[in-house]
Amino acid sequence: MRRGFCHLHLHSVFSFLDSTLRVEEIVRRAQSAGMNAVALTDTNGLYGAVPFYKACREAGIKPILGAEVDDPRTRERAVLLARNFAGYSALCGMITRRHMGGNWDAQKENSPEGLAAFEAMMGVHEGARDPLAPGGEGGAFRGLNAEGASHSLNALAPADVAFDLLEELRATSPEQIIILTDAPRLLHALAGRAWLYAEFILTPGRRRLCRELYDLARRLAIPLAATGDVHFGAAADYETYQILRAIHHGTTIHRLRLGVDGMQADSLHHNKGSAYNSQQKENTERLQAGDLHHNKGLAHSSQQKENTEGLQAGSLHHNKSSADGLNHNFKSNLPSSLLADAARESARKREEAYRAARSFPVISADHTFLTEEEIRARYKGLGEAIDSTVAIAEACDVHLPLEEWKIPRPPLPDGETSFSTLWKIAFEGVKQRYRPLTRPAMDRLRYELEIIDRLGFCDYFLSVHAIAQAARRRGFPLLGRGSGANSIVSYAMGFTGVDPIRHNLYFERFLNPERSVPPDIDLDFSWRERDEVLDWTYEAFGRERVAMICATITLQGRQAIREVGKAMGLAESEVNKFTRPMPGYLLRDDALEDLPSAYPECRHLPVNEEPWRTVLAHARKIIDFPRHLSIHCGGILICPQPITQFTPLQRAAKGLVVTQMDMHPIEDLGLIKIDLLSNRSLGVFSECMKLLNAKQQERHEQRPMPEIIREIA
Repeated sequence: MRRGFCHLHLHSVFSFLDSTLRVEEIVRRAQSAGMNAVALTDTNGLYGAVPFYKACREAGIKPILGAEVDDPRTRERAVLLARNFAGYSALCGMITRRHMGGNWDAQKENSPEGLAAFEAMMGVHEGARDPLAPGGEGGAFRGLNAEGASHSLNALAPADVAFDLLEELRATSPEQIIILTDAPRLLHALAGRAWLYAEFILTPGRRRLCRELYDLARRLAIPLAATGDVHFGAAADYETYQILRAIHHGTTIHRLRLGVDGMQADSLHHNKGSAYNSQQKENTERLQAGDLHHNKGLAHSSQQKENTEGLQAGSLHHNKSSADGLNHNFKSNLPSSLLADAARESARKREEAYRAARSFPVISADHTFLTEEEIRARYKGLGEAIDSTVAIAEACDVHLPLEEWKIPRPPLPDGETSFSTLWKIAFEGVKQRYRPLTRPAMDRLRYELEIIDRLGFCDYFLSVHAIAQAARRRGFPLLGRGSGANSIVSYAMGFTGVDPIRHNLYFERFLNPERSVPPDIDLDFSWRERDEVLDWTYEAFGRERVAMICATITLQGRQAIREVGKAMGLAESEVNKFTRPMPGYLLRDDALEDLPSAYPECRHLPVNEEPWRTVLAHARKIIDFPRHLSIHCGGILICPQPITQFTPLQRAAKGLVVTQMDMHPIEDLGLIKIDLLSNRSLGVFSECMKLLNAKQQERHEQRPMPEIIREIA
């Protein structure tokens, strides 16, 4: 076995307030440490997989894509590493089920006949009406009900269906996924599987667990793999990491540290299967009983001293001879009732400390990015476990299909191609737009269609046309916005109401023949009707192929200061007073160093006084850290294959299914985004037009409307 080491269990900021490591820092540290490969294993997600993959490739380092997946019931965990793209896709599916429920299957939510009527919307088959007419028939999708509305967007799958990590791991193929875990139950159940490793995370607080794991692995003939479970770059980042965990739990770092020393924190945070470990169960029972005196095997004396200092009020281990912490001689002179009260108070404090440790688990300061030399110094006598990381890295070789456009392919009429279908629809539209039909219009149409065909985007236009037609059949007004107005094809197909020839608009601004970047067509719908259009799109293209795109919400200047201040225990009134003058929409990290000079309204802030100096120092470090996922205002992803082949999915707050990756990684993967936007003005306009039409009918008026109003209506 070739000697060497690379990190296989490493968290980035995309573990959401559980790491201080940005993707760029991970790659930079791996490069400076001379590592040929490094893994990214964020918790239950592949949020940062694409930027990590690209950064590693640029640095000449092999990216290993994986995730740390946990069981929501048992809290067992396993690090899963993709060996190839098939393994990456399998991991995307598993993470999706982890978030959506164990039996989630988007295909079951679709009508089996959902795509059978797609060709009816192409508007080119025999008997089809005018493709631009609001009432034009193109065939309704059978997944829709009689009122034209489909099943609720939220009715995708029961979110409470149990996710069973063990069953998921059993279903994986060793040819696709490598498993590392320190959960005894998982190791027992999976023993004999190829590419299964007992994960060895050796820190001072985990020595007892590691001894038991070593014995178990040897007994089951499972090889060891040394990892660091890295959450920050250096020990100096530990305080910032604790602040992140406090922000995550909505508490303060003082409460976070309460009752948590190195061993207790590690055993709680890395309780990957220790629920089935008899020693850990015994330790938990002792903690619940308040018997910390007998828990000597869990921590060194220095750690117990740290625990004593950190728990001055609770004093869980202040006096080994007394459970209530009172001096024996003094105790003997006290009334029994007072002793009972003191014992109850001591038990209450022990229970509070225990609950605090269980509620706000935080790892110790040992989970840093170590070099190979530092790892070998820590894992003396376990060279085989260290060298195993090289063999694992060599077995992983994922190639993401970046910038290979994956455009949905709608069914076509018999004997037709995408280009011929698009040509017929566009030609019919041009004949209606230009009366009489002019040569400049035909030349422009021919020129644009040739470029669209050469770049391979015919199916994209047909897909957008299908959505627009579905809206028009329902009488929904729509408007195309942005550079789509530069295209006569968009004008002919009804995406926009702007004549590019009349207004001398350049097609190349919309679709440049020198670049193979897909066009960006944005469609505005009334805010009252946009959800129904979205619902139809899910049903028509297949729920397993459609999802809303997420927006990654990050910590910005003023918010970062507020969150750090509250995590450090400052009163909210103090934090409000300090941050109120700050123009949060302008505040950037470089301005935090000198707020008074950057913003005159902040000239009176005590930025050089404590605690604000420390608050600003930590806030500057965490600016742009991902906070949570939201929903992109209108971006919808439509894929020719199930989306989980390329990105995991999860639910957003409103119940909609969103991608774990935001618009930039989605575009890097070659997936096609269409913006279906909600516009309140169109809703108001639609109501006004109904009132105007009603009034005209009452008065029998036939006054012509302006062209643009007639187009929208």
